[in-house]
Amino acid sequence: MFFKNLLTDKRFWKSTLILAIPIALQNLLSNSASLVDILMIGKLGDDTISAVGMASQIAFLNNLFLFGIISGGSVFVSQFWGAGNMRGIKRTYGIILANCILVSFLFFSAAFFAPELCIGFFTNDKAIIEIGARYLKYAAFSYFGISLTMGFSCVLQSTEQVRIPLYSNIIAVLTNVFFNYVLINGKLGFPLLGIEGAAIATILSSVINPIIIILLASIKKSIIIAPPNEVFSFSLIGLKGFYKIALPVILNEVLWGLGMTVYNSIFGHMSSELYPSITITKTVMDIVFVVFVGLCNSCAVQVGKQVGERNFDRAKTYAKRFLFLIPFFGFILGMLVIALRGSILSLFSVKESVRDTTMLLLMIYGLNLPIRNIQYISIVGIFRAGGDTRTGLLYDIGILWGIGIPITFICGILLRLDFALIYFLMLSSEDIPKSILCLRYFFSMKWVKPVAQNTECEL
Repeated sequence: MFFKNLLTDKRFWKSTLILAIPIALQNLLSNSASLVDILMIGKLGDDTISAVGMASQIAFLNNLFLFGIISGGSVFVSQFWGAGNMRGIKRTYGIILANCILVSFLFFSAAFFAPELCIGFFTNDKAIIEIGARYLKYAAFSYFGISLTMGFSCVLQSTEQVRIPLYSNIIAVLTNVFFNYVLINGKLGFPLLGIEGAAIATILSSVINPIIIILLASIKKSIIIAPPNEVFSFSLIGLKGFYKIALPVILNEVLWGLGMTVYNSIFGHMSSELYPSITITKTVMDIVFVVFVGLCNSCAVQVGKQVGERNFDRAKTYAKRFLFLIPFFGFILGMLVIALRGSILSLFSVKESVRDTTMLLLMIYGLNLPIRNIQYISIVGIFRAGGDTRTGLLYDIGILWGIGIPITFICGILLRLDFALIYFLMLSSEDIPKSILCLRYFFSMKWVKPVAQNTECEL
């Protein structure tokens, strides 16, 4: 009966595809741009790939802080959207923007004024630190545009307006690729800037993205084009209500991001030669991940909307369906990664040792993929959308810091085991226990906790 209803529910599939495909394409474009960056920068040498990979960790942390804010905010926006509470959406939008801009200013300050210190966290190699600092000092300016783009996109996607961020992202990616090509290599009369050119291209694309969103949103008369006195009229009581729900999400993303940074620091201090393999593997992982981002965002909007409308049974049914789809797509994509990993690596000009290590990492990742995103859809797409932002924090961070990081540190720094084995232990020590806990909690159905009890919410 479950599979029959899943396959025949046209309303579910229509909503899922309308939301998931544009969001997946948007993320695919962004990650494809990252792949193009690595391919173009890779011509400058392995040290450059390593340096950009390490510098990108600062942007990664910035984006995780931002994701924590918008993920917490989307809990309100999607449920308010279901409840028809436009006032609540606008005020949540204002809180999201204010917090995103503040976070980006803090990360900009660290990256611009202390770039060597930031890169030095990941490696002791002076040549890589020097290259990475040159890149990071320029790239830091992109954080402001990224914060606006993520804030705008959060509200648009949570209110089922997913095409505007997609269109803006297409233009931003094309801008990034064009200026990468001409500035890195000195083409079409532009100066040859090397790694600084890659950073400038990132800045230009980050500026064009929010500008295009505003222009398209104005034409469509979107809710994000609202008077400032309505957007920023939130009260202290409203802020308190927002942080009560959003703070666990922000802490979750921040502590998770710090954990990923610790992982990369461990790998960097094991050997700087590992970093090209890690950078290439992460780029492939990010591209594959777009499918799950699309499904997860679609899940969050649909489940959150149903909870806001107080259709709790339908919210639970939709959640179960997404929880089935994730490992199904994980298996298919995992097998594709394993089958195509040789062809993927043929795109990169790397040493034979880097190629061999990356082949192993991609095989391990492909085999792990069917279970890897069970906790992702549970925590981000279901629990948070249902209004429960605390359980995911406990599961995600407890296992990461209590199991994953200690095992990786002991095996990598103290025991100096083979890197492929360490990578396998890192993934399995997190993904297996998290998935078990998430599935157990999901079926308890305790995650349904409406945040919008009425349309006169204090936000």
